[in-house]
Amino acid sequence: MSKTQPVIVNLVGLFIDHENIEISLQDLYQSEVVSYDIQKIIETVKTIGNLAVAKTYIHRASREKLYKYFEYGIESVYTPRYLMEEASRSLADPMMICDIMETIFQKPDVNTYVILTNDKDFIPVIRKLASYGKKVILMCVEGASLSPYIVHECDMHDFVVREVPMFDAREKQK
Repeated sequence: MSKTQPVIVNLVGLFIDHENIEISLQDLYQSEVVSYDIQKIIETVKTIGNLAVAKTYIHRASREKLYKYFEYGIESVYTPRYLMEEASRSLADPMMICDIMETIFQKPDVNTYVILTNDKDFIPVIRKLASYGKKVILMCVEGASLSPYIVHECDMHDFVVREVPMFDAREKQK
């Protein structure tokens, strides 16, 4: 009797800090029509493994953008803002961090986490993922206000830092 070897599948969790990436791209290119390409992100993730969980954290987005997320199986999580006296504060980061931590325990087979952000607030969760033996791929907007601290953290754990695939909406309209 021959024994078959179990197939080991790399399961991936995708977490998108939507506004952080959008704002980083807009600041970098001085344009509000610049955005990232969801299809290319999904294609990149599929080269890493099978998508087990995918969420994007959004305060505001067009119907087209929300539908695009839906089309690719990415859950849109509404992130309200607290209005302060001088500015507003988004709950995107803490909500995203809670969901990442929850995924560690609810879906322990997810072994690779793809996080799209330029924000150093994710350093503690990157450290926690490393302590649980998880791999992290940080997708960020290189050349924008990328925190060198988060890149350093990824380097310390041999995690990968990749540029967010993007497109210019003006070019797509031609």
